Amino acid sequence: MTHSTPIDADALRQLLLQASVNGEAGQQALERLYRHYDPLMRAALPKSLRPQDAEDLVMDIWAQVVSEVRRGRRLRRHEDIVALIATTIQDAAPPPRTAAAAPSLPRRTLWQRIGRFVRLLLPDREPS
Repeated sequence: MTHSTPIDADALRQLLLQASVNGEAGQQALERLYRHYDPLMRAALPKSLRPQDAEDLVMDIWAQVVSEVRRGRRLRRHEDIVALIATTIQDAAPPPRTAAAAPSLPRRTLWQRIGRFVRLLLPDREPS
């Protein structure tokens, strides 16, 4: 788990603007945002999730945040990011398990999770 790095409101707005641009500066801004929001995402996860499912959900949440930042939509303030995280958790979190619950879907393999993480880190490529 990463440790949160404090970011004031003005610095956050600047990071969001920088993160929306492909390139080294955008990548560094995304990394700083991830370090800031990773503890929040993990704290907001349902406690009933298995560790592997929790890790997958954190990657799904971050993929949603990166997607919205790259599109340049909605995310202008801390509250916007928190709302997106909360909505993504609510939409993705499985309902509480019961004894009669159907078997869970197959989990992603380690290589699938690593590939997804690498794709998140790579900037979008412009079509040639």
